[in-house]
Amino acid sequence: LHFLLCGHFLWIFLMNVCVHDEQLSPATRLEPHDGVISSLAFARRPDRCLLATGGADHRINVYSVNTKNTSASRIWKTSLDICHRGVVSSLIWGRGSSANFLFSGSWDQDIRVWELDGKKFKDAPVHVLQGHTNKVNALTVTPAGGILVSSSADMTSIAWGIDDMKTIKCLCEYRSDQQGETWTGCTDSAM
Repeated sequence: LHFLLCGHFLWIFLMNVCVHDEQLSPATRLEPHDGVISSLAFARRPDRCLLATGGADHRINVYSVNTKNTSASRIWKTSLDICHRGVVSSLIWGRGSSANFLFSGSWDQDIRVWELDGKKFKDAPVHVLQGHTNKVNALTVTPAGGILVSSSADMTSIAWGIDDMKTIKCLCEYRSDQQGETWTGCTDSAM
């Protein structure tokens, strides 16, 4: 279950997208995915607001949202041949210099970079970032928009340079296994 407050409306997500007004009365309902909505991201742009939803169906949908009357229309949906191969577990819009990008992380261990070209998305991801060895759990972008950071069930976080889409730094998390040995998720000695 996800909640998102935008303007005077509360957006509630589970199996469906449901928008509620100030009195919490249903105002708009969208049924964008076959199954559970597993992630979402909202972006305010000068000309409109954009809502991205990721699902257990491995797809991403993007809607143009009118926050004055809660109407929303789907403007893009990943096709089966370019969507993730696992649950879309995290979404985030770029900021600043990366504002035209939508980043998606998945249980397939990949991060895909989608570019909004004008008012349309390109037909395929412009980059597929690989480096995790387990599910991608979360994504965040620095305020200036130059760095994307991903975290994974492989116990690592990776900082990616958005300009060149390459790894800047692998941030390791340490833990002890049952034998008391220390393990780290980073294997790249250059990090």
